[in-house]
Amino acid sequence: MKYQIMPPLSTEEKEALRASIEMEGIRDPIIVDEEGNILDGYTRYEIASDAPRKVIKGLTEGEKLAFALRSNLGRRNLSLAQKKDLLKKQREIARQLREENPTKNTNARVGAMLGVSEATISRWLDDSKQNTSNLQAQDTCTPIMQ
Repeated sequence: MKYQIMPPLSTEEKEALRASIEMEGIRDPIIVDEEGNILDGYTRYEIASDAPRKVIKGLTEGEKLAFALRSNLGRRNLSLAQKKDLLKKQREIARQLREENPTKNTNARVGAMLGVSEATISRWLDDSKQNTSNLQAQDTCTPIMQ
């Protein structure tokens, strides 16, 4: 469950997926990395562990996290609190991707990987620099959700 970024499905959502799989079969394969870690399809695996697999090779840790987030984000209905949690994770992944390879992982590439604009990535990375420089022990910092 190393790459399960999304909150678990509700009981109703899981049962709806189970019914869909029983009626129509598995529409999307479970996506795994070269070591067999699930990047996308945790609930499908719980319901049908014999579901087809698709292996994606050569991704860094940050790229795996970005893939897991991006592949799920568009198809889930999330509460405001869940969206805020995911926004924090997106920002963390953006920083991780930049640290892994600053030359390759430009703002445009990181934005495309996370499904946000280049300007948003720029703002996130600039904010993280500003929020960590010149902080004293008595300083407090409350990040603003973007």
